[in-house]
Amino acid sequence: MQERTIDMKILVLGPIEAVDEHGRPIAIGGPIPRMLLAALATDPERAVASDRLVEILWPERVPDNAVGALQTAVSRLRSALGASAIRTADQGYALAADLDRTVFERLLLRARSEDPATAVTTPYTSRRSCPWTRITQNSDRKARK
Repeated sequence: MQERTIDMKILVLGPIEAVDEHGRPIAIGGPIPRMLLAALATDPERAVASDRLVEILWPERVPDNAVGALQTAVSRLRSALGASAIRTADQGYALAADLDRTVFERLLLRARSEDPATAVTTPYTSRRSCPWTRITQNSDRKARK
């Protein structure tokens, strides 16, 4: 069976979500997959221990089969994002995906060494493709209410 690969980005600057290469949201499911994605996105490429993930996902009451419940949650998130987006690591899991935060940090470093207006806007052909447009749009909507 061939692995499904999705060109996507994880958005953490605002409500957590995954989007495809066209900026369309990828359905990742309810609260458990979202919390799992958020936990893995806090430090991408670095493994989060399974025990810690169980504590994050079920803070009130750990399921009887916590290991199996975590494996199921990871499997469902992999189905949504593509198998290569989450890798199994020593005693846990790690996210292997681009984050909007990473793009922002890279542009910030570039802006500090160049003309800030040029450094931040040059890579984007439209306001919609800019990684933090979603945040400013949400802020604008809240301010109008």
